[in-house]
Amino acid sequence: MEKTVTFYINRTTPAKLEEELVICKPLKRLTISVDVEKEEHTLMGYLVVRDEKNRIRIQKMLGYGERTIVIARHAKNTTIGGVPGPIGAGTWKIVIYLFAEYIEQTLEGVSLPFRIQISDRKTEIQETIGKCLWVDRHYREQLWLGYYNKSSFYSSRGRWYKGDFHTHTHLSDGKESVSSAMRKARMMDLDFYVPTEHNIIPTGWEDDYMLILPGVEITTKIGHCNLIGIDKMPERLPEIMEYADTPEVEEYLYEILREAKKREWIISINHPFLTIWKWKYGEVGLDDITCLEIINDPTYTDARESNDQAIRYLDFLWEDGHRIWGIGGSDSHNLIEERYKGSDKPSIAGDPGTYVFCPSLTPELLLKHVKQGNIYVSRFCTADVRITSQSKSFFPGDRMEDVERKIMMEIEIFGNELEEGITPVIWIVQNEKRIKLTTEKTKKGYRAVGEVHFLKGKWNWARLEARTADGEFLLYSNPVWQGAKRNRFRTYREALEAFHAN
Repeated sequence: MEKTVTFYINRTTPAKLEEELVICKPLKRLTISVDVEKEEHTLMGYLVVRDEKNRIRIQKMLGYGERTIVIARHAKNTTIGGVPGPIGAGTWKIVIYLFAEYIEQTLEGVSLPFRIQISDRKTEIQETIGKCLWVDRHYREQLWLGYYNKSSFYSSRGRWYKGDFHTHTHLSDGKESVSSAMRKARMMDLDFYVPTEHNIIPTGWEDDYMLILPGVEITTKIGHCNLIGIDKMPERLPEIMEYADTPEVEEYLYEILREAKKREWIISINHPFLTIWKWKYGEVGLDDITCLEIINDPTYTDARESNDQAIRYLDFLWEDGHRIWGIGGSDSHNLIEERYKGSDKPSIAGDPGTYVFCPSLTPELLLKHVKQGNIYVSRFCTADVRITSQSKSFFPGDRMEDVERKIMMEIEIFGNELEEGITPVIWIVQNEKRIKLTTEKTKKGYRAVGEVHFLKGKWNWARLEARTADGEFLLYSNPVWQGAKRNRFRTYREALEAFHAN
């Protein structure tokens, strides 16, 4: 069985292209080869294949990975993003969703051929799902991660666990294979890793050496957000891919966020102030947001200004009584040898590191403690954060009983790069007021201690922050808090307008 389909792509091409494929008898495999003039042209779109029962059998951004894709009976022979199983007789669909952002930036005045060759030939592929299959073999039209085990046990120790909540591989537009990304994650001492590909659901992973938590980056022209801890494909994800560049996308994004809240997924707003990728969907309710990405790829050219603005905005939201947690994400797309303009460091998973305190490590516990805000985010360093009040110890993110109290906030910062002459400047930020602490050198790092006063019946919050002497980010810890406050702002847009006017 062989068939060739050619699409011609330009700025006026519809966002969804579809071709039927009639399979006359069951096959052992389906092999799909993509032919484009230049490698970067594979960034033009997503490939989705639906079988004779309209079930998704693969979804993948063509990107930098292998140009030959295989759907087979077993995960070890099926390309990442695929669903293994029988190749049944009937009418299948080959669907291309064009990536509007790439088309707009690159295809001015040109039309490019996009050729797909389909056969049942046996072909060796390198990037397979691997040994950990998550997608339920009794799948429906949407993908369900029924084989993913949220109770899997990784460690019995109560400690800070390091991970990355925003990553990319060949499954979408990242330049790293999954195997290469995992090697670098281990090199960066990560305990957990969250794959968040652009509008693509991971259907499995190559191994379970470290905790892998399924996620997806919902990607539209009006903003990007991560859904973390997903157990299925969002219902409106196909519409997001088709209408990402149109006014209709607001309706579909609203429905996805509503589904995410109902299913108790973490909703994290990505790089909210970063140039053309800033968050523009203002109608999202602030109470629906779990996390705000305060540090996104700090090696990127415009990162410092946009990340600092995100931190200030989150403080502004806290002062209005909203409990939204600061989170970090490398958003790494590049190879380790590459550098963004102006940076001498690679964009790599684990920079920044997001540390979550868990009494032991399972996916369920990790999700629970992210939702509680037991988090700090850092670059080049780790920390021992000790918060005490009235003979009790607290973690960042903890709620305190509403009584008048004094709180001792102590932090010790460690890190090899700090030993190279970087002395951290440490603050307590209490209800938006910054209090600079005295920093002292210790045998292992640097230490600072400060005291704050919370009043009964008032809205109180306080967090820690560390930077270099010239203001470069080192660490952000989420606030401890008590009391309540009637919010002035209900939506993201209302708060953002007031923030800019402030």
